[in-house]
Amino acid sequence: MSFRIPHSAFRILAAAILVLCVAGEAAADQVRQRDAKGSKARTRNGKVKEVSKTEVQLQLTPGDQIAKIPANEIETISYDGQPADLGALPTAARGGNYANANELIRKLTDAGLTDPNMKDELEFYKMYVQAKTAMTSGKLVDMKTARETIDKYMKTSVNSWHYYEAVELLGEICLEIAAVEVESLRNSWYKMAIEEAYTRLAQAPWDETKIRAKISRAKAQHLSKEIDAAVASYDEALKDATGKESDPQIASLMLAARVGKAEVVGEKSPNEGIRLVQEIIAKADPEDSRVQAVAALAIARCYEKDNKPKDALLNYLKVDVLYFSQQQYHAEALYNLSRLWNTLNNPERAREAATTLRTRYPGSVWAAKLGAGG
Repeated sequence: MSFRIPHSAFRILAAAILVLCVAGEAAADQVRQRDAKGSKARTRNGKVKEVSKTEVQLQLTPGDQIAKIPANEIETISYDGQPADLGALPTAARGGNYANANELIRKLTDAGLTDPNMKDELEFYKMYVQAKTAMTSGKLVDMKTARETIDKYMKTSVNSWHYYEAVELLGEICLEIAAVEVESLRNSWYKMAIEEAYTRLAQAPWDETKIRAKISRAKAQHLSKEIDAAVASYDEALKDATGKESDPQIASLMLAARVGKAEVVGEKSPNEGIRLVQEIIAKADPEDSRVQAVAALAIARCYEKDNKPKDALLNYLKVDVLYFSQQQYHAEALYNLSRLWNTLNNPERAREAATTLRTRYPGSVWAAKLGAGG
């Protein structure tokens, strides 16, 4: 007697096979890779085969081609089988939602991740959130503790694709510590930022990162009153950027380096510094709010050195009115507005600027400095 499988069973079987095939294709690691301009990203599927501080090797699917993705172009990596909380963590952390990020970190820590790549993601964001929270608080003891955590991460995760970001974060927190440290100890933090962070960051294989490292080193040297060294570092950055201006990121850094150098020149000759920054502003893209904000702050400081507080105030106001989206620079401008309005006998406007600073950036270094009467 013959046995005949119903046609409906074939349809069910075919659907089941299709579901399994789709699931098999979806079960992959995913790397979000930014484009050359750093503005867009595409998702690349495959299997992460090797991770280092400079690149991630991804075996693409379909096929078996190995893509070597530079670490500085990676936005996020999602690993096959990772908990949903781990996938949500980068967005929470980088979006500044630190309360949510810490809750995700707590749950993931309790879950006890065993995959080395997933554990590194957790450890990086745990360190990242601790550092950002400490810098937001402006509390010296918290920032010093976070600095130790960053240092530990750098030593234990030397082959993480997050390594150079951790190095840059170390420099950032050292400068924030210096801003609120007692004067006799500030130079030691500037030195740490230069030697432990920016010298290492300059060893990265990417032009944009090397240039940014030299600009950051110049800023630290300027803050520590090493004027000639700061000018030399800015010149190095400009030399490295010359001829590469077709890359929007490098073009923006080149303008930032010119602004920084002009301000350093203004330490010795305020009029020359003002002239150089004015030239830069005239040539810069009016829509590049970051460079415009940096330039306005730089020229304001030059005007103050030239004993022209009204001109300085007008440029701080420019940041407050036009470039407030640049939060770091806006906070600095508000602090200086509160100080200069008092100098110019307008206490009401001074209180207004101080209130805005405390309301919008309550945990910033500038709010802490205002509270300390600095």
